[in-house]
Amino acid sequence: MVEIPEPEVVYHYTTIDAMTKIATGACFWATSVNYLNDVSEGNHFIDLTRERIAGFCLDYKHLDENIFDESIFDELLKTGESHFRQEFESRPFVASFSRRRDSLSQWRAYCPNGNGVAIGFKIDCLKRAGLVPLAKQLKMAADPVPPKTDFGAVKYIDRFSTDELDSEIKQAVLLAKQLAPHDKSKAALYFQLIIQRTAFFKKHGAFSNEDEYRLLVESTYSECRFVSFRATSSTLVPYVVVSIPQKHSARLEMPVVLKPSFHDPLQPFLTRSVRSDFIDSVIIGPSTDMTLTLKAVDCFFRKLNMRVEVKPSDAPYRDR
Repeated sequence: MVEIPEPEVVYHYTTIDAMTKIATGACFWATSVNYLNDVSEGNHFIDLTRERIAGFCLDYKHLDENIFDESIFDELLKTGESHFRQEFESRPFVASFSRRRDSLSQWRAYCPNGNGVAIGFKIDCLKRAGLVPLAKQLKMAADPVPPKTDFGAVKYIDRFSTDELDSEIKQAVLLAKQLAPHDKSKAALYFQLIIQRTAFFKKHGAFSNEDEYRLLVESTYSECRFVSFRATSSTLVPYVVVSIPQKHSARLEMPVVLKPSFHDPLQPFLTRSVRSDFIDSVIIGPSTDMTLTLKAVDCFFRKLNMRVEVKPSDAPYRDR
């Protein structure tokens, strides 16, 4: 399998109102995985691993014969399944992005009624994002350690992807052996934890058109003060607030040459500073008022002193 290079920018599809709040606050919301639209979230990879483990043990005896046996694998994965049915505080929170900058399926799913944008975030900034400390939020004297964050690409896998599944299990086994080379039971526990964490970056192939990257916030456990809630038509959805560094770590200021955009072919070549703000660009979704929206969004970012490229969607789609 050919590895696809990591992009410099990934896109979050949302409403214009949400965009203004993200830009002014330099933060976004990560939602509990229990409340995402993928009902198999986190469980899919666990289920595939459980189905494959017997065959893996036969095919790779040289890897696990000194640490694991099939009965231990089976028991750990049963434990893992019950773990993934636990309350939302015990599971991570997720913010989703896509490498696709102008996706019709994403416009339809996340930006209804012609009120949407794709916010292009610099990956460099997302990798350094983290929860706002409670001491700062609540003016507390003592501050609990906030959950850690992780950023990466989602891989899509099914039960027919035997080679890829074996590769993931093999990596988990080898890492578990490195962490506990002389303790079989502890190595088995490490294996379980590695598989559980890996599961949140694996999804069913039905979602592959999203080309998703995600920022994962570890579980808050009993520290509910990190958790906020938003109301939907049927429930309350838990989320945590993630703060984004406002500038690229390199803070590049060297001049670069930008080519004319597709939408303005007569625009001359321009020399300007490399954009270093955490928001690199914004694509305006299909809209009946595209020109007005473009001008307003561009002015909005100029008012914030942010160098953001604002462009219209190419999708020939109208949401009636």
